[in-house]
Amino acid sequence: SLAILEKLVALDPNNTDWQGNLSSIYTTLGDVQTAQGSLKDALDSYRRGLAIDERLSAVDPGNTGRLSALSVDYRSIGDVQKAQGSLAGALESYRKSLAILEKLVALDPNNTDWQARLSSIYTTLGDVQTAQGSLAGALESYRKSLAIREKLVALDPNNADWQARLSSIYTALGDVQTAQGSLKDALDSYQRGLAIDERLSAADPGNTDRLSDLSVDYRSIGDVQKAQGSLAGALESYRKSLAIREKLVALDPNNADWQGNLSSIYTALGDVQTAQGSLKDALDSYQRGLAIDERFSSR
Repeated sequence: SLAILEKLVALDPNNTDWQGNLSSIYTTLGDVQTAQGSLKDALDSYRRGLAIDERLSAVDPGNTGRLSALSVDYRSIGDVQKAQGSLAGALESYRKSLAILEKLVALDPNNTDWQARLSSIYTTLGDVQTAQGSLAGALESYRKSLAIREKLVALDPNNADWQARLSSIYTALGDVQTAQGSLKDALDSYQRGLAIDERLSAADPGNTDRLSDLSVDYRSIGDVQKAQGSLAGALESYRKSLAIREKLVALDPNNADWQGNLSSIYTALGDVQTAQGSLKDALDSYQRGLAIDERFSSR
């Protein structure tokens, strides 16, 4: 497809539709290369698409479709840079995508697709800032994302995907607040995310992604309770996380990630039981975690 489009564009360089299609196929190529782990090739493909979209946007600066494509280019490049460990580069690319999306949203505040993408880029920005240790910046980015996502959910309370994304932002917010030592705020954020995930899981009990999110919520809450010295509360939260993780592992015993999460919660449970002086129970928890790790390390 790319070879044909390049030939067409060479025949008529002023055909903007063909130019746009050529950029689009570069993006698609980059997506496949990213999925294959060929990050260097993906970055090259995305940058080739970006170069075209920059030219098209410069010729027709009021074309929102061109601007939207340009924001996607910068976002895709940022994703690859982040995966390559180039956080400074990713941050710069995400900010360029953000600037375009803010412009688009200002032009049409009722466009929920652009609003959702704006929320997403703020979240991604926050993830990079967290990885860089810029916790204050991350907190600000997550809060901006949260404000948009809450508005979207209010517009369509039955959109399960938007609800799940709102919950994930609460989790990210809680993680930063925990890192900052704001345990009370972190607990509130985690509990807000938990309330959403409980509703989503109740509506779709067979959805393993929802169950996994729920187990993370309980684990995060337990970690904060433990840090606050509320060992009984932490024990209860860890046990709720444990019950879900045992259910997930029973559904797919070969899922190494789920097995690892199960082992991890046994360890957390054992730590609390040790702190409580329940050494027999702690030993049992640690041994259950050990048995899982031994099985998987021998594979």
